[in-house]
Amino acid sequence: MSESQFYLDLNELKGDKIIDFLPGIFYIYELVEEDFELIHWNTNHEKVTGYASSELRGKRVYDFFYPTDFEVIRNGIAEILEKGIVKQVYANLRLKNGKTLPYLFEGYKFESNGSTCFLGVGLDVSTYVSAREELNRAKFDLHKRNKELFGFNLQVDQFLKFKEQLHEAVTELKKMESIDEVREGLSRFEKKMNAESKKQGMLEIFQQRFSEIHDQFFANLKLKHPSLTQSEIKYLAYLKIKLSNFQISALLNVGKEAIKKKKYRIRKKMGLDASLPLEVYIDQF
Repeated sequence: MSESQFYLDLNELKGDKIIDFLPGIFYIYELVEEDFELIHWNTNHEKVTGYASSELRGKRVYDFFYPTDFEVIRNGIAEILEKGIVKQVYANLRLKNGKTLPYLFEGYKFESNGSTCFLGVGLDVSTYVSAREELNRAKFDLHKRNKELFGFNLQVDQFLKFKEQLHEAVTELKKMESIDEVREGLSRFEKKMNAESKKQGMLEIFQQRFSEIHDQFFANLKLKHPSLTQSEIKYLAYLKIKLSNFQISALLNVGKEAIKKKKYRIRKKMGLDASLPLEVYIDQF
């Protein structure tokens, strides 16, 4: 007999009404011809499953589950027989009306009057499952929206390339001698300028989406570091989505040295230890 196996008098147990006060469903199964049959239960078992007392007696374990959960139940029973105890068995309890409820089960093997039995309880985990699914949906939504936000990096790179192209276009215009060439060049330049005006709106869209996704970023940052200026906070927002200093300098229309100085001033204002990267610190907001 294993340490988890014990002896119980079924007659005494069946007369104990305390099981009706248990928070979940209570059950006792007896091994009959290599299968377990339900021989005792609490009133919650009837209320939850929808079966009358006369319908429950003699039901087999698998009668309360769909085939998709048979393997889980089979493994649980095997563990009871081998070790005398099983816990944390998650499966969908099949009700009389065909619906299911997510349940967490445990069982304990015991001997009674020469019969092998196991008793256990099952707890409804619907609330937990719903909360977990909601959390997973929220995580997926955040991941999706962050992915859109991180796509801003690519737009920044395109914007930088566009600025280079404009510079090249102006250089070419200066070399042109005929009016026709200049007109044609100006026409191309105008088209690019129109495209640039659309790119400018990109920054406003970014700020709006950033606020939607990281709605508490600016408030928490300002609360903990009230001395930060709007320009510095904007820099930190770009830093949070992993933009490089080169990209940030282009967006803020300042030189690389100005970005380095800004970063130094921010670190000093925040009182950060030299060993703590600013990027790592900002991730917590």
